[in-house]
Amino acid sequence: MASRMFLVEAALREECLERRRNRRRLRSQLNITKIYDLEFVGNYRLSRELFEALCQEIIPLLPPKARRHAIEPTVKILTALNFYARASSSILSESTQALQAGRRARATLVQLLEGYR
Repeated sequence: MASRMFLVEAALREECLERRRNRRRLRSQLNITKIYDLEFVGNYRLSRELFEALCQEIIPLLPPKARRHAIEPTVKILTALNFYARASSSILSESTQALQAGRRARATLVQLLEGYR
């Protein structure tokens, strides 16, 4: 029983280490210079030059890295920008859908009222 628990714990530790290695490898593969300008603007909703200026202003305000393999500040900023870019586009999409639904409801009401005349 104890040996089974030990094996399970060892497997869980190994799985956790493997996830950490994969995350670190994926982070290191993110090379901002290899992203085309149009793709960069499409993903983050601002130009590369504006991103670099933003980084120069924000990075000094961030706490220093506590670990050797901590996430780079530029990756943190890119992640936030990507989140905001996607959230703003989904909000626009939702408001557009609501506006269209309102127009359809109005058209339906107009048709119903015309039927009663």
